[in-house]
Amino acid sequence: VFETSKASQPPPEVANSEESDEFFELTPGDYYHLMATKKESKYLKTRKIREAEEAARRTKMTKAVIRVRFPDDHTLEAVFHPSEPVQKVFDLLSKVLTRPELPYYLYTTPPKKQIKDASQNFFAAGFVPGAVVYFSYD
Repeated sequence: VFETSKASQPPPEVANSEESDEFFELTPGDYYHLMATKKESKYLKTRKIREAEEAARRTKMTKAVIRVRFPDDHTLEAVFHPSEPVQKVFDLLSKVLTRPELPYYLYTTPPKKQIKDASQNFFAAGFVPGAVVYFSYD
């Protein structure tokens, strides 16, 4: 748990220098990179191929870092496995809240969307590799 306003430092001062014209010119390496990405996105993929790619991405993700931001500018950070249900966040909150019996809800932004289905896993909820969820009392 940490205080959000103290944890976020102002960005360092950036020198206000202009880039030379050569910086903005397209190099052969840039051109080949653009053509390669264009060629990859050109092909339509079957559902089976998309599912296989998603399964490969899932195996690479080993943790979900969830930050719960409270109205008083405190943040609770916890690490979960992507296959765990979102209910684990609610279970953790019931342990750390001083008055867990008061009705509360969690939501994400933008747009403000209340988390209602706690049975889905973190990957299905879109919380992998990490997410900031907001806490509010009803």
